[in-house]
Amino acid sequence: MIQIRRLALTGALSVFAGTNLHAQIVERPVPFDNAGQVMVMTPYIAERAALRAPWWPVSGDFAEARLYTVNDSSYVLTVARRTGRYRIATRFAPSFHDFRAM
Repeated sequence: MIQIRRLALTGALSVFAGTNLHAQIVERPVPFDNAGQVMVMTPYIAERAALRAPWWPVSGDFAEARLYTVNDSSYVLTVARRTGRYRIATRFAPSFHDFRAM
């Protein structure tokens, strides 16, 4: 009986070891500039930098924007907007070329 349990446990562990388990996605902050100084893009900085479409996907009024890189080297741009009492976050996935153009 004990040998059957060991065999079952060994089989179950080998099945889990053979599967490709993924951890949760980790987003790391990335600066907007090459000097590494601008971590948060405000409307004032975006206006001064003349950020426009098609590289800058944000339109309308926003509170702040932050840029992150993900495990697979892709990028996520989060934009916070204020609507009354609430703060709404919108997420964009710019391509690498759009990121470099920013």
